Amino acid sequence: MNVQQEVVFFCWRCGQKFAVPGSLQGEPLKCPACECRLTVPTKEAFVDQKSPAPNVDPLVVTENDLTFNCEHCNWEIIMDKRGAGMILPCPGCGELIEVPQPPQASTDVCVDINV
Repeated sequence: MNVQQEVVFFCWRCGQKFAVPGSLQGEPLKCPACECRLTVPTKEAFVDQKSPAPNVDPLVVTENDLTFNCEHCNWEIIMDKRGAGMILPCPGCGELIEVPQPPQASTDVCVDINV
């Protein structure tokens, strides 16, 4: 019996979890949550995390993104703010990390008392 293993991975932009048949390794895929173009990782991609992923959108950090580092390996992670509070594996070391809450905007009001 030939059992095909699934490839489990996460969208680098929004954190959407994917579980796809192993036969799709290296194939392009569009994230249904954020519409980011992805490539299903290959077995080699999991072994060599430092090599650049082919066929991905250029990295653009927007005001809707969080930027933080993994507490275990210091891997820089960029994720949509809607992922705050999610627990995901770090793409650098595989350890589970919690996506931090975005910083609160300052609500301080400056009042000119010399009026």
